[in-house]
Amino acid sequence: MKLERTGFENVNQSDYFGGLPTAHIDARIIDGKIIDINDGAEIKLKDKALVRIVAYKSDIPEEFQERFFDQKQKVLDAGRRLAFSVLDKSNRYVEFLVELHEEAYMNKEGNKPSKFSCSSMVLLPTVSSHEYLSEPMPVGTLNQAYTRMSVRVNPHAGSHTTNVYEHFHVVGGKRLKYYRI
Repeated sequence: MKLERTGFENVNQSDYFGGLPTAHIDARIIDGKIIDINDGAEIKLKDKALVRIVAYKSDIPEEFQERFFDQKQKVLDAGRRLAFSVLDKSNRYVEFLVELHEEAYMNKEGNKPSKFSCSSMVLLPTVSSHEYLSEPMPVGTLNQAYTRMSVRVNPHAGSHTTNVYEHFHVVGGKRLKYYRI
């Protein structure tokens, strides 16, 4: 099969290579070598070259497929609670709870870190947070829960974001980062 060669064209891949010029190379792996499918010549790359590989699933040995294909794993049951805290303007930690109303999953796409997902969560008031949250509040994501409460607790803070995998923990359990697949 001969493909139309567009050559080593420069393409803006700002989402992956930070905007650096890239080359699109149509090739096959034969005996561990990268072979140009248009002329059969071996393609040499510099040592430690960063490459992005696109391959058919059937071309990846079964023992490696789990590593590169999307996965979804249930990590928490409905009813479980996650806790997080926000620093107020007096440097006092205010604790909040998020209750899961459906099962929570970690979704892994390729070899990227997995992402937490739960389609129904409610932010709950606690003893320390009652002045900022007096009744349950539905939230779409953990980032949304954190941002909303950070803005309420300390509106003049320089940032209202956090790494949810480091900052949230399961009540009676581990930080969310330990549930990643």
